[in-house]
Amino acid sequence: MQGLTTERKKEQCVQVTLDELLRLSSCAKPLTLPLFRLKTSSMGLYRSKHIGRGMDFAESRLYQAGDDIRDIDWKVTARSGKAHTKLFQVEKERPVLLFADMRSTMLFATKGVLKSVQAALLSGILGWHAVHEGNRIGGAIITDEETEFFRPSKGKKRHFSFF
Repeated sequence: MQGLTTERKKEQCVQVTLDELLRLSSCAKPLTLPLFRLKTSSMGLYRSKHIGRGMDFAESRLYQAGDDIRDIDWKVTARSGKAHTKLFQVEKERPVLLFADMRSTMLFATKGVLKSVQAALLSGILGWHAVHEGNRIGGAIITDEETEFFRPSKGKKRHFSFF
């Protein structure tokens, strides 16, 4: 992966720089994550298995009593002589919630790198992936003194406010 240093030296073992977080953007582009079923009414970029009032055409079927007349597929109706209805794929939005534990318990190292640094790098990659996919980002940063929450919102600005 470009932008992600596999071997960390000196200060890199105890802190993450802004330049390093910016370079993580190129690592997140080819990242593929598994899809999960969601129960949300928000509209977004991900296709749902539910057919409804979306933007992407799914299929045409015979008109049934109770169907909205605004959804009649006039071209298919004209060709077949029977009323047909257009069905669309509903899009869903997937907000990404990142939770980073930055308490003093994360200030230990395995193979020379602090766990808090590993958590920041992982959050950075997942955050950039969410930005590239057009998702909203939110979450929380937990420290010994406080927990700071971020409501999900879109854009790079939100991604950097998380750090």
